[in-house]
Amino acid sequence: MDYSRQIVAIGKKNHEQLREKRAAIVGCGGLGNFSSLLLCLSGINLVLIDHDNVGASNLHRCPLFSERDIGKNKAEVLAKRLREHNPGIDVTYITKKAREEHIRDVDIVLDCTDTFATKYLLNSMCIKMEIPLVYASVSGYDGQVMFIHKSACLRCFIPNGSDNPCGVVGAIPAVVSMISSVQVMQVINFFIGGKVLKDEVFIYNAKRNAFYTVEVKKREDCKDCGTKENAMDFLTIQPCKAKAAFSIIPKKMHVIQKWEDVDKCEQG
Repeated sequence: MDYSRQIVAIGKKNHEQLREKRAAIVGCGGLGNFSSLLLCLSGINLVLIDHDNVGASNLHRCPLFSERDIGKNKAEVLAKRLREHNPGIDVTYITKKAREEHIRDVDIVLDCTDTFATKYLLNSMCIKMEIPLVYASVSGYDGQVMFIHKSACLRCFIPNGSDNPCGVVGAIPAVVSMISSVQVMQVINFFIGGKVLKDEVFIYNAKRNAFYTVEVKKREDCKDCGTKENAMDFLTIQPCKAKAAFSIIPKKMHVIQKWEDVDKCEQG
């Protein structure tokens, strides 16, 4: 693959660093499709992990799946498509639920799952194994991204999240792709020494065209990384409506006015 345009943007040395890295994507649905494709096109080697099969309801937000894939394992199908896009990277897949041995040899993990049980499992495993984790979640018009490594973790942010079967708020492909782009840039920035969302959460609401970053502090009572401070004074978290989805109302925030002004945040 010709990476010349990427090399112009990030430099040859940084590009070569990316080519040596390996990322694990846990969850190969909507977020996993978009994030894996972006990493693939960036030249990063991949491990895809998902025990589930492609369903008809996945297709509208999974650009690498088609109707002929229904009933097949998501990770296996995704690996095949990514190899076609970029034969120059190494892509492996695992058709089981994520376990420690599956991520032992990777440089970073992307959480593209949709249940709190799995998200908390990844949070715990990555902290224990000292592997960077990039959490992402999408619900309707809302999405969140957080970088976790020697910092506040998912349980500091949401100590007791639960999956509420009362309804489904759905997923919008454009929101999924937006959150995947932010998630993948966390990976790239980490590998080349750029800024990551450490001790803060990026929040996007497409309906209001709003972007926020909210500070998250380590919690003394955190089950996974517990230290001294309580993050929940910063947030109001509304009840879940579907799987690992939630809405967040920041009480204190940095408002990102424009993408080009991302480094010039104002106090909300």
